[in-house]
Amino acid sequence: MSPDPATLIDAIYAGSLEDPPWDRFLKLLAEATGSSYATLHLSFPNERRRGIMLNSKVHPSGMDSFERVPRETDPFRTLPDRKAAILSELLPGKELERHPYYRDHLRKLGLIDLLAINVVDPKSGLRVFLRCARVEGEGRFGAAERELFELLEPRLRVALRGYAGSVLTGYQRDVHDEVTRSLAIGSIVLNRERHVLLANQFAQKIVDGRDGLFVAHETLHCVDRDSERRFERACEALLAGEEPRQRTLIARGRADGGFWSLQLRAVDREVLVDEDHAAAIIVLLKGGIQRVVPPAFLIDVFGFTAREAELVSALAGGMSIKEAAVAMSISEGTARVHLRSIFAKADVERQSQLVALVLAHANAVW
Repeated sequence: MSPDPATLIDAIYAGSLEDPPWDRFLKLLAEATGSSYATLHLSFPNERRRGIMLNSKVHPSGMDSFERVPRETDPFRTLPDRKAAILSELLPGKELERHPYYRDHLRKLGLIDLLAINVVDPKSGLRVFLRCARVEGEGRFGAAERELFELLEPRLRVALRGYAGSVLTGYQRDVHDEVTRSLAIGSIVLNRERHVLLANQFAQKIVDGRDGLFVAHETLHCVDRDSERRFERACEALLAGEEPRQRTLIARGRADGGFWSLQLRAVDREVLVDEDHAAAIIVLLKGGIQRVVPPAFLIDVFGFTAREAELVSALAGGMSIKEAAVAMSISEGTARVHLRSIFAKADVERQSQLVALVLAHANAVW
């Protein structure tokens, strides 16, 4: 017996919690409308993302074909809000056979008619394109199927709003967690002999671990000799009152093979209480110049897959393609296959261009 509207509505609300979402609903909808296929295309507001394609049956070629349909040939692109439409009514008779949407896509899949409705969540910008398809021998869609679609539309809109909220919350949480981990900031207060007077917990951990910096005979030093020479000169210049009163240098030696960005700033004499022991210099340490770009950010901005985003994040962090492949437990050949897809999506031709583009977007956001 065909599912009744109440069963379909229950499946809509439950579907936003499924993985993949609305899988059961699509199977019930295909049965209720007498369709060979029920398809749901979830589209993100970022046009570079292809979105999610769901189908009541495994039909990869059809799903791929739908995603590749040029916007200008889609007769449903200007469908009124909350209104369902039937393709054979929009393009009656011979007009359907001549239309490029049918000629280039539907006919190749053996489809003769489509039932469609578009659902939009205005707050998040997420859109659902719901379609049912019939093949030769199943006949055309009629008023009953169109009315069912319009009955389900407000329920699907509510479910989409809840799904959009969970997707957005999850994305924000991922970005927050990854940024928090990658942008920790430490501070150290020195006197005129470069003795450490104060250090916050993060900075103390760096020094204790000799992670680019260490203390010997109460004096702060850089692990790398070249960095140490530049650090000494910068401190001497600040103590001598030379301008500028703030200097930035890059110190090598982080445990992960990266760098620290050290910002040195002289303390104004007006704030000194005891010139023999008071702080003369403040050193701020920030997560180094090879910043970590969260994969969640890359997925949203560039439309990369999870694995592509992981690879791009590694490359932006300074890894070579070979090092990234090892870190991801994949072969270098597989990593290069991912890289070709990444280049296409980012519209670049070289790895250096990719890293520059990614870091430019990250700097614009954070």
